[in-house]
Amino acid sequence: MEPADPSPPETPLIEGSLEPQLIEVSLRLFGESGRCRFHTGDVLVREGEDAGGIWLLLEGHVEMFRTIGDEEIVFHFESAGRLVGLMALSGCQPTFFTCRATDEVEALFLSHEQIRRGLGESSEFSSCLLAVMVHSMGRRNRRSAELLVEVNTLNQQLAAQRDQLQDALATLQEAQDQIIESEKMASLGNLAAGMAHELNNPVAAIMRATEFISKDIVTLLDETPGLEAAAAALPLAMAQPPVGTREEREAKARLAEALDGDRATASRLFSAGIREAGELERLLALRPHDPREDTLARIERGGLLGSSLRNLGNCSHRIAALVRSLKLHARDDAEAVTGIDLNQTFEDTLVILSNKLHGIELLKEYGDLPPVTGHPSRLQQVWVNLIVNAAQAMDGSGRIGIRTRLRTDGKVEATITDNGPGIPEAFRDRLFEHRFTTRAGRVEFGLGLGLPISRMIIENHGGHLSVESVPGRTTFTIELPTQPQTTAHHDHHPLP
Repeated sequence: MEPADPSPPETPLIEGSLEPQLIEVSLRLFGESGRCRFHTGDVLVREGEDAGGIWLLLEGHVEMFRTIGDEEIVFHFESAGRLVGLMALSGCQPTFFTCRATDEVEALFLSHEQIRRGLGESSEFSSCLLAVMVHSMGRRNRRSAELLVEVNTLNQQLAAQRDQLQDALATLQEAQDQIIESEKMASLGNLAAGMAHELNNPVAAIMRATEFISKDIVTLLDETPGLEAAAAALPLAMAQPPVGTREEREAKARLAEALDGDRATASRLFSAGIREAGELERLLALRPHDPREDTLARIERGGLLGSSLRNLGNCSHRIAALVRSLKLHARDDAEAVTGIDLNQTFEDTLVILSNKLHGIELLKEYGDLPPVTGHPSRLQQVWVNLIVNAAQAMDGSGRIGIRTRLRTDGKVEATITDNGPGIPEAFRDRLFEHRFTTRAGRVEFGLGLGLPISRMIIENHGGHLSVESVPGRTTFTIELPTQPQTTAHHDHHPLP
């Protein structure tokens, strides 16, 4: 064994020469007894075990890894240099990594005892080992910092991917909601089409029968002696339009005056369709020699019969209009239709919604519009959503205005305005989000999905849907081109 050096020699600080110098000094101090060869895959040091010393790599390469679960996590082997077991040596602990040869390896083993002897007997060995340890620790600390940066970068990337996945999931949820809503609308459409088909023939029969009965009764009354007044009162009652409360009071007062103050008879005659005193005098003059009471009774019966026939005709025509609107609303509209009367689509929609608009004052201002190209039932779906929303916002009491016009730029514009409480500014930007509703968090008919789908339908027709709202006035504006649009035929998104 070489005697202790009287003074430590100069140790080069060039990293590449430190480990070869340590190897050279170690071979000179301890000889070749610790020299070993390893084949690819052989383990030099196993994690968790006492290494008993360090390995100096003379040739070949190794990898260091830890086993986590059933997976081997390989660490950056370049940061270890040619010294294996340094962490265990510096901390006097079991080895932290497993070291495995990746090719043919030749290594020199220095036991803890040899290291202690070298440190005590050779200043050259001490300085070389210390320098190697410092440089090795520096490499490993630098690598730790690099790994921390990589981990932070990966965390940022993972966070961005997580956000993208959340957006994708939200988009998928919206698509699923649209599919569900589309299926519901398709089911309702099939049901409506079936009902319309079943109602169509009976309604047509009722309308024809009403016409025939009216003609037959008038003919029968005309041919029956003594019923001339009843025969004349029947068509008069059938032609009477509805009047308001004030007009009704005034008409009854005039009839009562002609009947010498008999208000009860005047009220019955009014219900039978006799509105003016002149009409009553003309009917009475048809049987001037009959008792007045008998003629009044025949006039009343004839008028009531006419009023009943009028109501039957009005109801049958109303049912026919409802059937027509349902058939149009339920139609599949796989292909765009040309020549659509936009004003008529509003009229058809209002027929469908008549039971939802009780207590609502409806103001209509239709412009002279050119025909448009599109899908009538889908446009009706938009009108339904917007009008029902307006009625719900006003809790069934208020005013809804529908206005259409042809703009100077050639586009058709429709506006639906209500005088409800308005839409709070905080909600306005979210109105067209899927599943967003301001009605106590509940998704109701026309809410939650109605507005997003309505905007999508209008955009797929090449148009635009917007909203303006202040307290007391909310207006939805729809712009549509009069010419067919590519998006109306080749939709980027499926129309519901």
